Amino acid sequence: MRKMLSLLVALMAVMALQMTVLDNSADAKRYRTRTIVGIGAAALVAGAIIAGSSRAHARPRYSCRSLWYRCENGSDWACRKYDNHC
Repeated sequence: MRKMLSLLVALMAVMALQMTVLDNSADAKRYRTRTIVGIGAAALVAGAIIAGSSRAHARPRYSCRSLWYRCENGSDWACRKYDNHC
């Protein structure tokens, strides 16, 4: 995930650099608009990736082995989860 995020940041930096290098001709304005849209799209993708990764770690997940161990030690909720999922 970090590799993908760093690639997106590098892409946005390259696009920003291209935007500053171009002159003010009609072609340059078209490329500048395309670059701005590309940077916006890359930022939205990066935000979605970051939001998805934080959501994945929001609640703990237990393996079947740990649920069985907790169930053997008297945890009723672990027994229910073990019966339903394992």
